[in-house]
Amino acid sequence: MNDLVKTDMGLMTPENANWLYKQGIITREGFIKHNLIDGIFGKRVQLYSYFRWIIDDMKEKIPTTPRQVNLEIDDLIVLMRTGGINKPYKVGTEEYHYMAKYPKVENIYLPGKEIVIEHQPTSKGKNIKFIDFD
Repeated sequence: MNDLVKTDMGLMTPENANWLYKQGIITREGFIKHNLIDGIFGKRVQLYSYFRWIIDDMKEKIPTTPRQVNLEIDDLIVLMRTGGINKPYKVGTEEYHYMAKYPKVENIYLPGKEIVIEHQPTSKGKNIKFIDFD
């Protein structure tokens, strides 16, 4: 527990906290940055919103976790940062591994923007979702 870093997003490994800092998501102190970037439709949007869109996209696309596996934000950041996770868990005396892969995210901005565009409503009224650009 001593090797975890406290951030506004919860406890995480120093590697994940450093990666989020380099991406412009959190400050050195671990607070979420109010970092405005150019979004779609000419609106400014927080980079953190794109980060959350990527997290939601990962949750949709990775395999459903067994009851015994609890994916924390730290695990999802490892998946985002490295492209894969392998999390051991036990059922009785047997040990299994939950594995998930996701395209490695080098820069939050482009994949986040692509995911927002991907989730836009279509002209036929399908895939309509509320999009919060704030």
